[in-house]
Amino acid sequence: TRHRLRLVPVAAVLLVLFVVTLFCPFRAGQQVLAGLDHNFVVDAWGGPSYLGAALAHWLDLALLFYGLTGLMAWLGGRVLSAPRDRATAAGPPS
Repeated sequence: TRHRLRLVPVAAVLLVLFVVTLFCPFRAGQQVLAGLDHNFVVDAWGGPSYLGAALAHWLDLALLFYGLTGLMAWLGGRVLSAPRDRATAAGPPS
């Protein structure tokens, strides 16, 4: 029971990371479609062209996406490979 209770906060963190990871492709598509509307990019932030801004945002999203998936894999691997109790952590009896 203790092991299962310990998984609750980790599962909550993994769920939040999963939802944010799923949001990344949605946000990238939203930026593509919004860029087709000429009124959307007027006085946006005075930076580079639409292509330059889109590439910068997509790079941010790609780094966020792969960073989040790596973090989820690392955290999930640590939790799933954690020993369940002291008897199994000690290994087989000698």
